[in-house]
Amino acid sequence: MTNPLPRSLKLESLLMNNPDDKTAKVLCSSGDSKSIVILTKKPWSAADIKAIVEGADTELEQVHRNDKFSKYDGQPPPEMNKVTMSFICPAGDDDIAQFSQQKRYVVRETPALYSKATVPFRDAIPAEKCNWIKNCVVDRAKEMDKLLYEDDGCMMFQGKEPAAPGVDTATIL
Repeated sequence: MTNPLPRSLKLESLLMNNPDDKTAKVLCSSGDSKSIVILTKKPWSAADIKAIVEGADTELEQVHRNDKFSKYDGQPPPEMNKVTMSFICPAGDDDIAQFSQQKRYVVRETPALYSKATVPFRDAIPAEKCNWIKNCVVDRAKEMDKLLYEDDGCMMFQGKEPAAPGVDTATIL
């Protein structure tokens, strides 16, 4: 199956919108195939900022003004308003769940909780979903460019995307 071209995708739903890190994750379809599109607003360079502030090409609409403060909605030139688009296709139910808005919890795992909850969960994961672990740990064939730390007991890899602005994620094996 070939991946659909971005222009052939139809938006189905917004999975997650994070204004703090300027990302949105959306579910799209093309025929009977589902895709996830991750949109990330690219940061401005110093030259972009100078052109936006000083340039005549930035459209401004005054929203508020008093004796000291004023606020405008601005539309910078299109070349300074780019986004990166990442595609996951085909997207399965597990991918859709991963990129959907979720409540997050911090859990203090005890040995009893590990035996009762983590071990059954781990054992229920199909072997084909764990090939990436074999590729990293045993074969050392994949993801080695993302290896942050390694010792005799663990490996730490850079996560796929930030958890929040300035907060990176990591996968520990």
